[in-house]
Amino acid sequence: MVDLLHPKNKVSDIHEKVETLEKRLAAASGEAPEIFMTKPANKAQLRIAQDIEQNNAVEVQGPPGTGKTHTIANLIGHFLAQGKTVLVTSEKIKALSVLRDKLDEEIRPLCVPVFDGNQSEMNDIISSISAKVNVVNIQDLLNDIAEEKKRRDELIKNLDEERKTIFNIRNKENQNIVYGGQSYSIIEIAKLITENKEQMRVIPGPVKQKEGLPLTQEEFQKLYASNGELSYQEECELSLPLPDYSKLMVPKQFQYLLNNIDQYKQKKQSITSINIEDIQENFAENQLLYNNKLLFINPDKNIIQKALNVAESYQPMVSWQFSVVEDSIVGGGYQERWQSLIQSIKDFCQADQDYEGSRLGKQIIVNGTFELDELVEKLPEIKEKLANGGFHFWDKLVNSTLSKLAEQIIVDGHALRNVEEAELAIKKTRRDLAYHTVRNMWAERFDNFTDVPELEKLTGNIVIQLRDYENKINRALLWNHTWYAQYVELLKKAGFNLKLLKSELEYSKNISSYEHYLTTNIFDYVKIVSFFLAERKIRQEIDYAKTIFDDKRLANSDLCHEILKALTYRDGTAYEEAYHNYSIVWGKRDIYAMREQLLSKLEKYAFDWAKSIRSRTGSNGKASMPDTLEKLWMLKQFEYILDELFAMPLEKREKRVDDYCVQLRDCTTRLANQLAWYHLKCRLDGKQEIQSAVASYASLIKRAGKRTGKQAPRLLKQAREQMKMGQKAVPAWIIPVYRALETFDPVDTVFDVAIIDEASQSSLEALVITLMAHKIIVVGDDKQVSPMMVGVNFDERDEILKKYLGPYLKNSLMFDGNISFYEIVATAFKGV
Repeated sequence: MVDLLHPKNKVSDIHEKVETLEKRLAAASGEAPEIFMTKPANKAQLRIAQDIEQNNAVEVQGPPGTGKTHTIANLIGHFLAQGKTVLVTSEKIKALSVLRDKLDEEIRPLCVPVFDGNQSEMNDIISSISAKVNVVNIQDLLNDIAEEKKRRDELIKNLDEERKTIFNIRNKENQNIVYGGQSYSIIEIAKLITENKEQMRVIPGPVKQKEGLPLTQEEFQKLYASNGELSYQEECELSLPLPDYSKLMVPKQFQYLLNNIDQYKQKKQSITSINIEDIQENFAENQLLYNNKLLFINPDKNIIQKALNVAESYQPMVSWQFSVVEDSIVGGGYQERWQSLIQSIKDFCQADQDYEGSRLGKQIIVNGTFELDELVEKLPEIKEKLANGGFHFWDKLVNSTLSKLAEQIIVDGHALRNVEEAELAIKKTRRDLAYHTVRNMWAERFDNFTDVPELEKLTGNIVIQLRDYENKINRALLWNHTWYAQYVELLKKAGFNLKLLKSELEYSKNISSYEHYLTTNIFDYVKIVSFFLAERKIRQEIDYAKTIFDDKRLANSDLCHEILKALTYRDGTAYEEAYHNYSIVWGKRDIYAMREQLLSKLEKYAFDWAKSIRSRTGSNGKASMPDTLEKLWMLKQFEYILDELFAMPLEKREKRVDDYCVQLRDCTTRLANQLAWYHLKCRLDGKQEIQSAVASYASLIKRAGKRTGKQAPRLLKQAREQMKMGQKAVPAWIIPVYRALETFDPVDTVFDVAIIDEASQSSLEALVITLMAHKIIVVGDDKQVSPMMVGVNFDERDEILKKYLGPYLKNSLMFDGNISFYEIVATAFKGV
């Protein structure tokens, strides 16, 4: 009450802020971005919504038919969009019923009417609110709100632009235009434009408003000079995302790769075992074919190199070795006889080494016809005799054979004399016996081979010769199970088609022919695949050089096309030329960047002019700046002003504003509804007890009926108790004053806003409503008749007023009951 009569800030004391033209024009139509009016509004309604934000109470006055109910309906939508709880009350149910009917259809389901006899409708609305709160999704609401806000902001922007344009048109038609400090009338401007129409072609198309040239004189000089420094084709090239010049393959490297490819081709042509023309190289699939037959698939470079090394180091066999290979395949005794020959060669070489190492130039001759086996047997006995002092007379009589043998062995012209000479004789005899064994086996093994001489006919050092044959025999013995098996495994790892090799059963029939197939065809296949891999690597390097041009935006680049063409067709000369052309254009990037920067700056104000310079059209394609640019720009600005004034009929623009207003109200209504539900969901989320309380209230009111039964007082008391918590479950309550006092406990009930309608017909009971809200809007008519006090003791009344209100209010007698609640409020506020 004190706040009503002594407000801190009266409406009349609030100074209006200095607003922009757009906001002032919008306010004239009852619009503001922060105010959510869901119905057509005016500046007065807008001011009410703004004033209540700054004050605790606002008075709204007006005679019947001036739109007070319409205003309240508008304010309810705004408050609900803000998430506020609203209490709307009046002395008369009829006024409230009319108000509810005026609410927008989007807002009405959020407002619960509490009238006599409408319990069923009230229950339905409360139930529908609770049901929707329980199913609505906050994130979905936020998404819808964001979309609607964006749409609303766009509509407000369009309205601002159109209203400002209309305002400017109406104000400029009779005003002079000032440009460069000089004033021009509309007629003078029109005349200047007409006289200079031809010269104005230098600046084609429309321009935007800007006093003074969009670029400086120096910038225009640079821009026009770039017409000569940079051709149109070069500009088109530099507008594309050209690859970095430093990442291009240099011509020298490309030519080097091409030379290597040519060398590989020549090497392939030098192969005569197969027809190179029948070789098919599938570089994409990494396959090599011959006569449509697969040779290699995914060959491994390192394994191929090993196979190549084996092929290059392979020594072809001679005819007798093929026989050894065949015997090794048969195995058993056939293989063992060659192994025996090898062993006999080893034994002889060892015996020869022992003898030659001990001889020291001595010559040993054995006279007589002694068998080698006999000598081997007897010589150790002779050595023993010599170790014991030699042969005595008795020994010569008893062992005459041994003695005679010793005498027949001559060392450097004399008979054996000591142990050392006997040992040397033993080594010689063993060597001769080993040689004899080798000779016999040699003759047995090689008699049928004309390409192997008799042992006695071997020339040079016999040990070296025999060891060479030993190696050759060994190689032949190991050829099948060792060398060939390992080589096949190598080919397999290299990706070779093993179906091109024969089985052991097949090739063992003719080893010579099969070896020839291996050392010519197969070895050549390996060579060819090594060339194939080398060339494939080069091709990959060239293909990689092409990948930097993969950007689809380069499809229109002639420079890139020429480089790609040269790479594709492997034309070194064409590539060098294309590379050179590319470097020239790449070197003009700074000129292009400067030109683009200036053109972009110019485009903001004269798009077509910038386009004309870019395409080098007419005088805008010259390398020198046109004369009188400043004058021409001024004329284009005048042309812009006239176009803005008369481009569209005023009636059409006003019609567009009307359409935008309708769209804005519809959009605002949807947004207000979404915001109201969002705030209600946030307020009730996880608080089922609030919804339960309001449901209990509705049920108790329904049971109380017409309030005439015995249980009515108890039920109404319980209903009021439930409303202490349940009041927050409903965004807006529309209820007559007497029912509000019956339903809400002033001590525990707090609404954000209370609106008291028809306050000029409300008695002092309405004062209690002020206790239930943070802010109060009082609506009434100062011409209406005040309520009358009947049957009251006036003296007693005045004493009570002085006693209880006198200490706080100077005009306490105003509360004598003979004036309305509206009149009390009117003493403190200037009506809106």
